[in-house]
Amino acid sequence: MLDVFDSTAESLSDLATRGRVVPELEDSTIREVFVYRYRLIYQVSSDEVRVLAVIPGAMDYRAWLRRD
Repeated sequence: MLDVFDSTAESLSDLATRGRVVPELEDSTIREVFVYRYRLIYQVSSDEVRVLAVIPGAMDYRAWLRRD
C-alpha cells in the first residue's frame, strides 16, 4: 500500500492541481487526493509540492487541525 502513496505523491509533481481544494480550509494552495480511504493532503507552490499529511478519510479534519 505504501507504493500507492509514493506513486501518487510523485505524480503530483506533474499534476499538482488534479486534487480538490481541501473544503475545510478553502485555500487554493492546499489540496487533497484520496488514496483508498485516506486523504493525502498537500500544498502547491510555484516551485514545489509538499505533502502535509495523510489522514483517514473518516477523520474529522477540523478536529485534527486543533490537536495539541
